[in-house]
Amino acid sequence: MIYINGVAKPKHAVAEEVTTLPPPSKGQLNKIVKRRDPDNGVSKAYICVESSGRGYQWAQIAIST
Repeated sequence: MIYINGVAKPKHAVAEEVTTLPPPSKGQLNKIVKRRDPDNGVSKAYICVESSGRGYQWAQIAIST
């Protein structure tokens, strides 16, 4: 069981794979995406968060080695 925003979810979370990060927005808030660089194969995981200026931004949370 995983919890997202305090709500129990019975499935495992699966990051959407993207080629480019979508614009950060309220609709993307708390979404996790994985972007793989086609040139070097490095994958990076990002989460959309609310910034201190009440905007939204993608924050990198992981990188493959």
